[in-house]
Amino acid sequence: MHWMKVWNGGRNVLFRRGNCGPSPLRLPRHSSAQTSPFFTWRPTFLADESPADQPISLRSLLYRAILAAERGGQEVISVQNSGHLATRSKSICFNPVTLGDIRSHVAIKGTLRQAFPSLTIISEEDELRLDSDADYLDGRKFYEEVPAWLTETVPVDEVVRSGDVAVWIDPLDGTKEFTAGLYECVTVLVGIAVKGRPVAGVIHCPFPEGRTYWAWEGKGVCSHLKHVHTKDSCPNDVLRIAVSKNPMNAGEVQHFAEKAFHGRSFELVPMGGAGYKIVQVCTGAVDGYLHITRNIKKWDICAGHGLVSAMGGRLQGLCGQSVDYTAPVDMKEDVAVRTGFLCTMHDDAGLFDGCRSAVLGI
Repeated sequence: MHWMKVWNGGRNVLFRRGNCGPSPLRLPRHSSAQTSPFFTWRPTFLADESPADQPISLRSLLYRAILAAERGGQEVISVQNSGHLATRSKSICFNPVTLGDIRSHVAIKGTLRQAFPSLTIISEEDELRLDSDADYLDGRKFYEEVPAWLTETVPVDEVVRSGDVAVWIDPLDGTKEFTAGLYECVTVLVGIAVKGRPVAGVIHCPFPEGRTYWAWEGKGVCSHLKHVHTKDSCPNDVLRIAVSKNPMNAGEVQHFAEKAFHGRSFELVPMGGAGYKIVQVCTGAVDGYLHITRNIKKWDICAGHGLVSAMGGRLQGLCGQSVDYTAPVDMKEDVAVRTGFLCTMHDDAGLFDGCRSAVLGI
């Protein structure tokens, strides 16, 4: 599909080029495209065009992802302030979900769906079947400009097929910590993948002051992370590695780390929430994040993976496998990360080689 913009009788008119010549598509009357060089539009498509073929501006999607994550965070804060978490378990083994998870899910999906109706969105809370609520969440204007601060930070856009994009969201990562009052570990996660690769990520930390981290591979990074650079090796004498707080796995993780980081001094730092751990990696508070079990899901790490990759870091399976974020066919099997992983901002092949040797028993 090809577009051109022309000036026609005082109006901006979009033309789609086709076999039968260009046909005009007028911009919506309430659009500010005539006064702004940074405008977005949602074009009308021919009847024979499938939703998967519709073009998506990744810069517009990134903006909506940031907006969605922050709206989700506002819902989480609102629930926390109310004191009514309405906690229940989603399974026999305690897997809590709160009103904060639910309201954040609705806010995020509603914000994204409003702008991109054909977008594939996978959420941890999809099994709660709240999409009808998300559809009616947002009464704001449909066409919304990408703000100047983002166009200045990310001057170059990229347009892709809708069918190639999957957005993975965790509306409230760190629910156990949320119910325990450990609010600093709570994050809202929105990850953007194109053809299975994580290309951008948004991690919003609602507490204590509300901070949003985002990055888009090859395009731009938020101001909070501009100072971060990958290092050839760990600058510290002792590796600080973030791990799960689950005490049941503590011995197994310790044993694995001793084999993987053999000959190096290290300290395992238990932390809650996958999103929070990855923020600590990105900001340099820890040297890496190690996960060895098979119970983590792609919505837990897609946003962080996109963030780390965009900044030059690495997140990969313990034997070097890549994580595929293509939209799942089976919601039970295709959403799990079965390989474990190591995430780090250090360009240190020895860390990954050590993990591979520990898995294979070399």
